[in-house]
This record gives sequence, C-alpha cells and structure tokens, in this order.
Amino acid sequence: MQIAVTRNLNAGALILSAVALILNAVALILSAVALILNAVALILNAGALILSAGALILSAGALNLSAGALILNAGALILSAGALILNAVALILNAVALILNAGALILNAGAIFFF
Repeated sequence: MQIAVTRNLNAGALILSAVALILNAVALILSAVALILNAVALILNAGALILSAGALILSAGALNLSAGALILNAGALILSAGALILNAVALILNAVALILNAGALILNAGAIFFF
C-alpha cells in the first residue's frame, strides 16, 4: 500500500516537473520573441532618428520626413508594448512553473514520508 502511494506521488511529482519544464521553455521562447521585438524597436528608433536628421537638413521635405519619423516611432512604441506584454506572460508562466515545482517538491516529500 505504501509503495503504491509512493509510486503515485512520485509519478505526480514527475508530471508536475515536466509541465513546469514545458512552461519554462515557453517562457524562454516568449522572452526571446520579446528581445527580438525590442531589437526591431531599436532599429525603428534609429531609422526615426535618421529621418529626423534628414528633416532638419532638407527643409522642403521636412514635413514628410517628420511624418515618417512619427510613424516609425509609433511602430517602435507598439513593438515595445508587445514586448512588455510577452515579458509579462513569460513572468506569469515562470510563476506557474515555480508553483508546479513547489507542488512536485511537496509530493516528493510525501513520497519520502510514506516510504
């Protein structure tokens, strides 16, 4: 009886650990996507700065270039917001993984106790 309970607790702990590992992997992927979005946002900001400099030099086309810079800055802000959301999701998944790991530790402790 005790061996069966111990095996069931160990199996439950292994399943929770596996789910926690999967959630950690998903969180890492989301963090990587967030980093890529931040890099794209930085590139767009650099483009916006170049367009702003061009707007200062070319007074005839200053309005069009400034509009382009504003559009690029808006795109960069949207990408940064998306990156922040992905980071928040990654943090939530990490928290869930930590909770599952805690559950696995509790089940392991129960298995040791019943053993």
